Amino acid sequence: MKDIGIVAAVICVCVIACSIVNTLALQGGTKRILNTVLGVFVICAMIAPVKNAVAGFNFEYKGLPDTSSAGASADEIFDRQVITQTEKNLTKTLESLLDSESLSYKACEVKVKTDENGGIYISSVSIYITQKANAQRIIEKVREKFEVIPRLIKD
Repeated sequence: MKDIGIVAAVICVCVIACSIVNTLALQGGTKRILNTVLGVFVICAMIAPVKNAVAGFNFEYKGLPDTSSAGASADEIFDRQVITQTEKNLTKTLESLLDSESLSYKACEVKVKTDENGGIYISSVSIYITQKANAQRIIEKVREKFEVIPRLIKD
């Protein structure tokens, strides 16, 4: 945008200078020649910036960049999002189960994986506890609801 302003200013200055020279010129054949020269000068002053701008364009088409090795495909990204959301949902369900049974815990973590057929299964359940008093009840409830034996970690 700054370049357009500069070009407009140069053209205005050229037109004003040409007008002043034209009024000072003598009448007759000299004035006609001077008008022609000044007209060509103004036209060149308008064409030069456009020519320079077009010369800077690169019209060579290189095609789209190859993104196959750059990152994950849309399917892989979607699969990761499904796994992440499934882990969050199962963790909330586990927390609700432990809270409803009044079993004390510090934190829970459920990890899931996918098999070769695209199925999702629970790979591990970790429960951080502060006391071992309820450990057996926690194991039983998790095995009953999730069909996995949880890993209890005492902090």
